Amino acid sequence: MKKSLVTFVLAGVLSLVGVSEAFAANQYEYASLTNNQNGATNYVVGQHAYGRWTLQVTSGTVKAHLYESCPGYPSFMYLESLTVTAASGKSAEKSSDYYMSGGCAYQVEVNNVENSAVSSKIHIRNYK
Repeated sequence: MKKSLVTFVLAGVLSLVGVSEAFAANQYEYASLTNNQNGATNYVVGQHAYGRWTLQVTSGTVKAHLYESCPGYPSFMYLESLTVTAASGKSAEKSSDYYMSGGCAYQVEVNNVENSAVSSKIHIRNYK
């Protein structure tokens, strides 16, 4: 009796763990940066689907990098980058879609290329 109860409880726990990964929630993070700041978003967790990240710039040139951290790896690894240049008084933006593996964390970091006072926004989401 005890053995079958333990087996039943373990099977229930394992099925709940599988369900939580299969139905990961949509996540969205962003960061607004002003006065030539560098910064990063909080991370989103991939859900075995394409996600999107966007860099918006009001003036100047800004470079953003997408990073990934998967279970078993100690830190975030570089994946790809976007560079956006906006003329004075005109804003510009670029987006990229990226396949986000389930259980891995994704984050965007911004580095300003020029020494001009720029404002930028970075967005990342684990869905399209």
